[in-house]
Amino acid sequence: METAFSQMNYWAIITAAGMYFILGAVWYSPGLFEAAWFKNVRIPKESEKKYTRMTAGTFVLLLFAAIFLDYIVELSATNTPGKGIFLGIIAGAGLVGTAMGTTYLYEGKSRQLFLIDIGYHLAGFTLMGLILGGWH
Repeated sequence: METAFSQMNYWAIITAAGMYFILGAVWYSPGLFEAAWFKNVRIPKESEKKYTRMTAGTFVLLLFAAIFLDYIVELSATNTPGKGIFLGIIAGAGLVGTAMGTTYLYEGKSRQLFLIDIGYHLAGFTLMGLILGGWH
């Protein structure tokens, strides 16, 4: 019996996670949101030594996100870039955004930080949806 997991395109999953990862490097770069992000998270920029482990962990988590989104894409028989983008937006805004918003409310994090972070995840899930929906 075939399942959605057996039909996954693992090259597309790796590519989607890699593009999301690269997007993060650009999103949180000095040219975009690095200064505002550091100001809002209150993490000293000098503590970069632990970022190597965090960076590796980020890529692993993005692989899992790509696997789960690909599962949704396969279940919905989405085989176009446009439909993939739509599912990415639904996942990014509807699932990640609402979950992060709830956490940010209770943790008292700033609206600016929420907009920076959810913007990244919304763009990342949309990009992954484009790749996963269009790569067949």
